[in-house]
Amino acid sequence: MIAKVVLAGLALSGVLQGSGPMVGRGSVEEPPLSEVRPRGVVPMKQSEWAQAILASLEPVSCSGVFGQVGVTVTVSRAGRAEDCVVTASSGYPVLDDAVCRAVLRHARFMPALDENGTPVAGTWRTKVTTSPD
Repeated sequence: MIAKVVLAGLALSGVLQGSGPMVGRGSVEEPPLSEVRPRGVVPMKQSEWAQAILASLEPVSCSGVFGQVGVTVTVSRAGRAEDCVVTASSGYPVLDDAVCRAVLRHARFMPALDENGTPVAGTWRTKVTTSPD
């Protein structure tokens, strides 16, 4: 059973922490995301899909497999996760594969924008860490 999963950064309550490159929100100096041009891929409702990723990794953790997996996700101009490449293996192919499958299935994004504000394909990187405690 997974006791903890970390998706590099944003603190969530309970057993998860989530992240990835986040654009500042809520700051008086920062413009709304819709006005930031150009900008990279931005995760949407990450705390929700992080919970789904946690549930997807449960069968792997029940086998006693834990570790950290670095991934790069290709995101389409429509904001869909289209490809996942393991950039830093946990040493357990079953965990590496499960992380990519879970990210592709559950992750949602706002696409990157070019200098004109036009959606373009981009990439998003993160590390997923599972541990028994």
